[in-house]
Amino acid sequence: MLKLIETRDSLCSQDIMEKDARLIGSADTLLHLYTWPQPTLSYGCLVKPEDFLHMGKLGDLSLAKRPTGGGLIFHLSDLAFSFLMPYSSPYFSLNTEDNYLFVNGIVATALRRYIPSYSFFKEETSSLSRFCMAKATKYDILVEGGKLVGAAQRRTKTGLLHQGSISLCPPPRELLERSLGESLYTEMQKTSRYLFSDILSPKELLEKRFEIEQDLHRAFYAAIL
Repeated sequence: MLKLIETRDSLCSQDIMEKDARLIGSADTLLHLYTWPQPTLSYGCLVKPEDFLHMGKLGDLSLAKRPTGGGLIFHLSDLAFSFLMPYSSPYFSLNTEDNYLFVNGIVATALRRYIPSYSFFKEETSSLSRFCMAKATKYDILVEGGKLVGAAQRRTKTGLLHQGSISLCPPPRELLERSLGESLYTEMQKTSRYLFSDILSPKELLEKRFEIEQDLHRAFYAAIL
């Protein structure tokens, strides 16, 4: 049975990531839906963001270290979620790729009214980019050849944590160019895809997040029997 946890503006960005870490190994299968309290950049537990960013040009962007791996990702106009599964679950696999395919398959089902056509990235990647949306890894969801959903996982002896980010609309260009540099921003735009091609207003973004969260909840609930 799936249990839903929601975190809405009650924790700072880093505290949300630490909450996910504490939930690993829970006896229950969990879907954690949360709202970033402010624009955030999260980074994998092995990444040093100062090696890749113009740290003095981030403005009010909050930094959050994830308990999972993977690269850096901007949470400006996305929908972030976490899925946690105990070792005892019949859906848990010791094969990392199986876990990615299982979870991303559920996410693709949840998004089917927005992306009637999609594919999974099937190759191993040799890209050294530390920016999540600047490269695809195996079983990422692709739309028109570009990456739509970013994901990172952490597997322990007690369970699995999958953290995902669905790109809803293009993020503010000025902030990304300032913090990344124009050339890297251009490369990211080549590989990134969005559910909605136009920039959404804050109200529209909130409404779309709510709608898609409901779709995610239904899809995960149906898959975890």
